[in-house]
Amino acid sequence: PTWPVHELLVDPKNISPIRRARDLPLLLGEPFAQTLNGRPMSFAQEVKAQLARMGERPGPVYLAPQAQMSLWAHGIDHGIVVNIGQRQTIAVAVVRGAVDAEAGCGSQIGSGTLTQ
Repeated sequence: PTWPVHELLVDPKNISPIRRARDLPLLLGEPFAQTLNGRPMSFAQEVKAQLARMGERPGPVYLAPQAQMSLWAHGIDHGIVVNIGQRQTIAVAVVRGAVDAEAGCGSQIGSGTLTQ
C-alpha cells in the first residue's frame, strides 16, 4: 500500500534548540588526595589548562572536593568522609559545608592490604 505524504507544519515557537553536553554545567570532583594535600589551586589550574586545550566551552564548570560531594549526596554538609582506595586510605573532615584539610589524615594502607 502507498501512504499519503503530508506536509508537517510546525510553529517555530514550539521548537526548542537541542543542547549539547558542552552547553550543560560540568561538575568536577577534586580528588581526595589533592584535598588532603591542601593544594586545590593546582587542581583548578590543571582543569582550566585542560579545558583551554579542548577549546571554548560555553557551559559553566564547577569544581568541588569529592569529600564535600559525598556528603551532599546524602543531604548533609557536615561530617567525616573516609575514602578507602586500593593502596591508601584518606579521611577528610567537612565542617559546616567547608573542607578542613588540616583536620584530614591519610595512610598508605588501602583495601589491598586490609583484605589480605
